[in-house]
Parts: sequence; C-alpha cells; structure tokens
Amino acid sequence: MFYVEGGGSGCPAGQYGECSVMVDGGGQLFTCERDVCESCPPGRVTADMGAVSESDCLPCPKGLFALDHGASHCDSCPAGSYATDSAEDDDGIGVTSGASACQ
Repeated sequence: MFYVEGGGSGCPAGQYGECSVMVDGGGQLFTCERDVCESCPPGRVTADMGAVSESDCLPCPKGLFALDHGASHCDSCPAGSYATDSAEDDDGIGVTSGASACQ
C-alpha cells in the first residue's frame, strides 16, 4: 500500500486504483494498493491518470461511445448511426449517456 495526498492512484488514464479514503475534510488522503489498477467498463472513461475508484470513470456523453474496457476517451458515432449500450440494439433509440457501441 501507499498513501496519496489529494488524489491519484498512479493508474493510467482509462483505469482506476483500489483505494480507500483515509481522511475526508479540507483535503483527501487515500491509501491505494500498489500496482493494482482496474479498467473502466465500456461506455465509461477516465481521461486523466490517477483515478481512485470506479466512480471516477465517467459515462460517455450523448452521441459518443467507448467500446473497450479501459478507454481514456469517447469516440463519435459515424454519421447515420446512434450511440447505444448494446451492439444488438436495433430499436433506433440509443442511450443518452454511457454508450458502449454504435448502431
């Protein structure tokens, strides 16, 4: 374990650490497992390194998607398609955030 003041797990963009808040008030101090990083799920991303929990993985906004685990950015759907949370989606409606595929 190591301690991180003010945030930062040491994990790269697209991943988050196994961390716990030790102090919360004015500033945060985290304890994180060394060399333990988990990938953000499809449809969610972290653009910066140092995420400390899965809640730091933000959903892709409307019209954008992240197909893979561990994405650091969301991509635009091609013209004529829509962002959805399932590659099998065929209703033509899509989702407003957190898309992991385009149809």
